[in-house]
Amino acid sequence: MKAELLDIPPVVTDRECAEGVADRLEDLLLEVNGIFPRVDLWGRAAACMRGLLAPLSRKNGWQISEYIGEPSPWGQQHLLDRAVWDADRLRDFTRRYVEAGLKAPFPLAVVSRCGGGVVALGVG
Repeated sequence: MKAELLDIPPVVTDRECAEGVADRLEDLLLEVNGIFPRVDLWGRAAACMRGLLAPLSRKNGWQISEYIGEPSPWGQQHLLDRAVWDADRLRDFTRRYVEAGLKAPFPLAVVSRCGGGVVALGVG
């Protein structure tokens, strides 16, 4: 695991902090580029990840597509539905990345939004 763990504060308001997180995200995306057999698929996956991390009111195909500058969600739908890439390898990479982050020596709180409320799932 070469990518530095993303240490994202609860609220990112400082532009320099946001740019630092963006740099680490780019390193992470470069590590997964071999999972996608074509450059255009990797670019679309990278754009999708940026859209998922963006401050959007909804994380759906239309909103993410608009955020990344595409006129429709068809490209994102193609990536997730019909494109050929190694989903198992991405899953394994993600699992190792998360496990490495969980082993880091800092307190961790996992929170999930359910039914409009916020429920703490675990604190370690």
